Amino acid sequence: MNVWSKVLTAIYRGPIVREHKLEVPAQERHLGEIRDFITRIAESNALSMAEINNVKLALDEACSNVVRHAYQGMEPGYIRIKVIQYPRDMEIRVYDQGRSFEWNKARTPDLNRYVEIGKKGGLGIWFIRKLMDKADYRSTRQGNVLRLVKRTPLAKPGTAVAVPPTPDSGFRGPVHKKSRLNIKAKFLIPVVAVVGLLVFMIFSYMFFNMAHSSRTRMLEHAQETTRGLAKDAVNYLLKQDDLHLTAMVKAVVRGNENLAYAFVIDNENIIWAHSMTREMFQPFRSQPGFRAVEGRQTLIQTIQDANSGEVHDIGYPVYMGDLRLGVVHIGIKEQAIRKQIASGRKNAVMVFLIVLVVSTSGTYFLMTFLVSPVRKLLDGMLAVSEGKLDHHILIPGNDEFGQIAGVFNEMTTHFKEAQKNLLEQERIQQEMQVAQEIQHTLLPRETPSIEGYELASFYRSAKEVGGDYFDFVWVDDNVLGIAVADVSGKGVPGSLVMTMIRTALRLEARGNRSAIDVMSKVNSFVTRDMKKGMFVTMFYVILNSRQRVINYSSAGHNPLILYRGENQQIYFLKPRGFPLGIDLPDPGLFAKSLTQDHVSLKKGDLLLVYTDGITEAMNARREQFGEKRLLELVHQYHGLSANDFMKKLSAELENFTGNFPQNDDITCVAIKENAMADDIQFNLRRRLFYLVEEQGIAVKEACQHLNISSSSYYRLKRLRDKYGIQGLRDTVLRKDVQIQQLSLEERAEILKIVAEHPEFGARRIIQYLRDSQGEYSGFSERMIYQELKRLKLTKRPEREAFAAKKKVD
Repeated sequence: MNVWSKVLTAIYRGPIVREHKLEVPAQERHLGEIRDFITRIAESNALSMAEINNVKLALDEACSNVVRHAYQGMEPGYIRIKVIQYPRDMEIRVYDQGRSFEWNKARTPDLNRYVEIGKKGGLGIWFIRKLMDKADYRSTRQGNVLRLVKRTPLAKPGTAVAVPPTPDSGFRGPVHKKSRLNIKAKFLIPVVAVVGLLVFMIFSYMFFNMAHSSRTRMLEHAQETTRGLAKDAVNYLLKQDDLHLTAMVKAVVRGNENLAYAFVIDNENIIWAHSMTREMFQPFRSQPGFRAVEGRQTLIQTIQDANSGEVHDIGYPVYMGDLRLGVVHIGIKEQAIRKQIASGRKNAVMVFLIVLVVSTSGTYFLMTFLVSPVRKLLDGMLAVSEGKLDHHILIPGNDEFGQIAGVFNEMTTHFKEAQKNLLEQERIQQEMQVAQEIQHTLLPRETPSIEGYELASFYRSAKEVGGDYFDFVWVDDNVLGIAVADVSGKGVPGSLVMTMIRTALRLEARGNRSAIDVMSKVNSFVTRDMKKGMFVTMFYVILNSRQRVINYSSAGHNPLILYRGENQQIYFLKPRGFPLGIDLPDPGLFAKSLTQDHVSLKKGDLLLVYTDGITEAMNARREQFGEKRLLELVHQYHGLSANDFMKKLSAELENFTGNFPQNDDITCVAIKENAMADDIQFNLRRRLFYLVEEQGIAVKEACQHLNISSSSYYRLKRLRDKYGIQGLRDTVLRKDVQIQQLSLEERAEILKIVAEHPEFGARRIIQYLRDSQGEYSGFSERMIYQELKRLKLTKRPEREAFAAKKKVD
């Protein structure tokens, strides 16, 4: 039986095209290698981006299960991946030597039961089966094998597997699909007249719009030719090579019968090349109203040419960098434009007449053929609409109308049974509850612990299913990524988008310390599958416990709030960037829009990453909680631990809103620095000596464990032997990565000066501060200028308008 199965498989699937293999240790940090491996293969099979992401997600879920469950409590083994490419599909096999799993018992989950028992997780196999075309699992003495199959584009025309019909199949299967298409076509007949009218209106619009569109198209093409000629003329003008330049100009005119002439002049209006005779050129230059081209703009003007009549002259300057070399002029004949318009209108009339004749003839034929059986179908529908669900339509024969009648009778039976079921609203409510439970499984169950930082989170959903999302992702052993996002849509659609964001983030964040790169890949992952009009704002922060520096990037999200303990001031950190999920014309435009900033935290600093649900929370009087109350809360309770601060924030929001229902989700993540960078480094070095001297671990192994070079160990050992334990401290403290912008308090001070002295620019403002406060070193002239730029106050008229408004207020 197995032999025949293999023979039939080879006949259906065809010969093996290629095989790929990969073997990695069964550890989470190697999942990125598997992801990159399958991505390269999937791209070579010409799969779409959505299908590639589905394959990546399914394989990542499968390998994650091997790491977490198959080798749980065992010595970590290996994961072997084998990809076999066939002409019609791609087969992925995942081998492991861990504990086996009873695949057949893992059935499609009952989502209603899922909600009742409050179960967390357990959807991995369900996702794999949904994302792949085929999935099966078997366990042998040699190990476990998971087989995943994905059809390739070569198989698209025949993706449906042919299944022989059974005696009781009725009208189900492929026949149904054909019947439904014919039904649609036959029921479109009553609107053929309307369609004909619409076609007439469309062709009328095209006919009368032909002049504008043709003229615009030809002028644009002529402008493109002018720019190309200007670009090619640069070298010839620099070399003063009029012979080659003249040949090039004449070739342009000869190659386009719509052009009347072309010529090139320098800045002194000296002719370097032209396609006209000098006798034709001089009268042309003396045309009344002929204007010279100025600056870098294209100039289009209409003139009269002795040979070609009315001509549209297009002038374009020739530049090499900032150096202007001359001007290129090309004339396009008005006569050629009108000829093109006439030809286009003639073609439009012919097409309209053909469409009108064909549609009229076809309508007449189909109406004659369909009137009788459609009447019977209509009578049956009217009877059912009056509540007579026992009524049956009788149409003799087994043609398509007979099949429609049979399907309709079957539908009436189903409608009668459906009256006994629950109301549709109850079903929708159950789906919402299921979606809410799935969403809760996606949010972090606990807050991770990272050396030197306190982390706390607060989340409150406005509806059954919210659109806010936050997550903690370990980039590597010492680096943690923190994401806070807000989906524009709420309810079930928002929850589904949130699921995609979580999947993409966890796939791309591993081993990637670039916030911009992670968010760019997440955007590529979700954009194609997001509903049009939806988008996601996101703030992504990466904490480095060793370097004590955070880097962050924003995709159109609320600013990150930083409370600096040493000067008791608040900063709004908001790098620029587009939101996720917007289908931009240039795929690389999203990454170009993002910026990434860095900052060093100090002991006592507090960071807040939040969604606008906090500031837009409303009470019964329709008052918003607002940014001012949030900042006052930060000033008042910044000294608390991160967890205690979150409790205060939750209490303040609850006191403010009362029982008033909220229209938006509320999410906040607090990060508090509780150790100095040099203290962390000192403790790390002490731990190194503890492992070597107290635990007896080899120097090389201990250094590898703590990611410290062996040479550093011996250097530190000499310092400790000479100066004692304090010799492990750095003699020069690490240089901080400073905040390159003003705090809210500093910005308020600058705005006060602008209101009093609108004539002051950045330089005079800094001088004013120095004169009034002595040797002032709080911030630089560049920082003041950047702040004025953000506030759109760099120009004196803008500052004067701001000062006048302040006086009125």
